Amino acid sequence: MYLNRLKNFFLREVRKFSPNNQWYSKGLPVQIDNKRKRELLARGFYPSTSLFYDFEKYGYELYLNERDYKKMYPLNKPSVSFLIDNKAYLPVLFKAKPHWLPTFYANFQYGQLLFHQGITDPNQTMAEILKKALVEFGSLIVKPTADGGGRKIIKLNSINFEEQIDQIMSRDVVIACTLQNEEFLKEISPLSLNTMRVMFFKTKNKKNKILMVGQRFGTQKSNLVDNIASGGFGFTVNLKTGKFSSPYSFTIPFRKEDFRYHPDSGMNLENFQYPDWQIRLNQIQEIVDFLDFVEYGGLDLAFTPDGIKVVEINSHPESIFFQLDQPAFLDAEFREFISSKQKHN
Repeated sequence: MYLNRLKNFFLREVRKFSPNNQWYSKGLPVQIDNKRKRELLARGFYPSTSLFYDFEKYGYELYLNERDYKKMYPLNKPSVSFLIDNKAYLPVLFKAKPHWLPTFYANFQYGQLLFHQGITDPNQTMAEILKKALVEFGSLIVKPTADGGGRKIIKLNSINFEEQIDQIMSRDVVIACTLQNEEFLKEISPLSLNTMRVMFFKTKNKKNKILMVGQRFGTQKSNLVDNIASGGFGFTVNLKTGKFSSPYSFTIPFRKEDFRYHPDSGMNLENFQYPDWQIRLNQIQEIVDFLDFVEYGGLDLAFTPDGIKVVEINSHPESIFFQLDQPAFLDAEFREFISSKQKHN
């Protein structure tokens, strides 16, 4: 089973650098002057970055461009990237801090229980474990261990259990109790778990530093998830004040004014500010510090009535979201970090 995971991991890496998967192939399809498009591509940027980056104010050199960023993968040691990108290992990574994970969290590979927390009798069958969890926690969220972007997610409940169980048993999945947001986030978008993206990196002083924080919201279009690629949207968050700043969406045409209100709930987002922001920021920093073996990553967190929860970790998240407010290289320590990685590639 572990050999299969390693095989799948390396196959994904090979596909990333195949001729059919050019670095610019995943950019948004925007209408832009051909001359301008060629200029951006020559500089290593998606043409769609012209919607989000202020090149006129900052120029090009202060932004981390997509071409160079993709070439630098992995920014962590390969073994670390493999470990944190696979959701199956979260119970192992956070064994000393179980309260940072959902109360029920289990990895099943083809019906066999591997890593878990919150299961009192691991000798039971998968079906028995899940039926008991449904009684205790209500609906469960089923995710593939290594796929991202909100794809292939199932909400399992007592009604669809018999219909879904065979399919789930044929996959490598993580299954967790359904998390709910704190009320101040839930009232904005009650259909999805609305997560926070935290970008961090290791400085030369071996300290994990937060580079950027962003909040994401689901919509009716994105259904169960808040992933921007699936139809959700997000805002960058001012680290000092906890106020929303720049919006981000894959909606084309993109207009900032379209995100003053949540499209479904109608909640005003223009002047949103987190309650007790400094306390929350300290909680985030505590988790970032705990991951001292990680040099770079994107951490997805959820504020719930039971405290802050880790949803997943990404070793190489996309680069536009964390540069919406300003270019990444305005942070001298981050520029030094990237420079040190470029020398080794």
